[in-house]
Amino acid sequence: EGDVTFIDAETGASQRVILPTSLVRGLVWLNNEMLVLNAALQGSPLQLHQLSYPSGRLTPLTRDANDYDGISVPVDRRTIVGARRERRTELAILDASGRPVTGGPDISTAAQQSEAVTINWPGTRILYTDQAWTPGGAPQQMVQEARNLTAAPMTGSVNSPRPNPPPR
Repeated sequence: EGDVTFIDAETGASQRVILPTSLVRGLVWLNNEMLVLNAALQGSPLQLHQLSYPSGRLTPLTRDANDYDGISVPVDRRTIVGARRERRTELAILDASGRPVTGGPDISTAAQQSEAVTINWPGTRILYTDQAWTPGGAPQQMVQEARNLTAAPMTGSVNSPRPNPPPR
């Protein structure tokens, strides 16, 4: 349900803290007033967060494009251990036999922002997610306010007259 319930073992009193997520993978006490949890909040990857007790205030510990799975706090309570999973995607151009023609730019940033990277090569530029790249040319470019770009090569020039429709 995306919530944490604190229950006083002596009195049975409970306090529910609703989290802005339904994906919590781990929860450990750091000290008597602080927990560490890994959760995916608002479409982000699994990150580490502090959860204050009894206020229920949630504060991020990590803010990156990686996922953090499994957390533990050793007896000394001065460190946190967790597994970090990195995502990396690269663009490759292959010939018909499958041999690399040229390496593309690192598109790991685009891949981290989207579960599926869309790729389209309509002519001289390669479009992927919200990036554009010209093979052998300038570095990749971010296309603002765009997602999952697609295009098709134009036939003829924009200013050329359109052919007459066939007679009916």
